Formats: sequence, C-alpha cells, structure tokens
Amino acid sequence: MTALRVRDLTVVYPNGHRALESISLTVPAGERWAVVGRSGSGKTTLVRAVLGLLPAGTRVTGSIEVAGREIVGRPERELRALRGRAVGYVPQDPFAACDPLRSVGHHVEEAWRAHRLPVPAGAVAAGLAEVDIADPADRARRFPHQWSGGMLQRATRPTTRRSPSPTSRPARWTPSSPTTSSTRSADAAPPCC
Repeated sequence: MTALRVRDLTVVYPNGHRALESISLTVPAGERWAVVGRSGSGKTTLVRAVLGLLPAGTRVTGSIEVAGREIVGRPERELRALRGRAVGYVPQDPFAACDPLRSVGHHVEEAWRAHRLPVPAGAVAAGLAEVDIADPADRARRFPHQWSGGMLQRATRPTTRRSPSPTSRPARWTPSSPTTSSTRSADAAPPCC
C-alpha cells in the first residue's frame, strides 16, 4: 500500500513563479520521509501542496494521492478531513507553531478538536509517553517555552501513535528540515528530495 504518491506535480503561484515542475515521488505505507533541499528549492511548496494548503489562485497540475485519495482539486472540506488523520506536518520551528499562552497538552488535543471529536481521558499523557516524554501528565500542563525544541516536535507531531486515539496514525508527516526534526531512532527516515 502507498501512503503518498505524487506524479508529475507542477505548482505555479498566482504571480507566475513556477515553484515545482514535474515532481514525482512515492512513499510506501509505514515509512516516514523528510523533505530536504536548499532554501528556495520548493520544500515548503511541496508540503503545502500535499496538505492542500496552497494560496488561492495557485495552478496545480499532476496528481497527489494521500492514502489512495486524489487531493488535487478537492474541496477544503474533504482536505480538512485528511489532515491529521492521513497526512500531517511537523514544523521546523515548533516554538513558532505553538501558542505560547497555551499548554502543550492543549496543542496535542487540537488533533481531536480539529475533527470535532472528544479527547479521550488519558490520551494526551499516553501519547506523550509513547514518544518518550518523561512524566507526561505533568509535562502536558507546561507551556512550550518550558520544553526543548526536540521534545516539542515529538509532542506535537500529528496524532502520532497515540492510543486510544480516535484519529488514525498519519500515513506521513513531513518536517520541513530534518536537521532539526527529532524523532526516535526507530522513526528515522531517508530523505526524499
């Protein structure tokens, strides 16, 4: 089974800038890949295209399949249902991605709230324990500035393997830079482009 298949993807922004041209890649189910490249090479555009988050007026040709579903041209409602369930994103700078006035537990709970699902009792602490966060119940009550960057990336990666999670484990989560993405060695992945 294929988690992600991109075929002949070309992205042209409304100002005419061609950010990607004829990109193809396949990520098998169960694998995690990182997007690697120099500044301006199209990493962020590729991730935004996979997540269906390109600006209005952007021309996209080719195909992007996430968990067997074509996403190019899909309405926002359908794309939102896939985010956090079938595909996700781990930001390069987790501190910029987190509201400093909210606890880390609040950020983890967003995976359920985004899909209008109740947060199961104990699920946040169980998820944090699964990604090797010591004293997870206490740590969940702390704020992003009280965590290291690597711990915060692990804690806020989309739905991870959290159990009992009403959302399934994403087929792929995509850090924008693997040099700052901290994962357990079992989760280490080869670069894709």
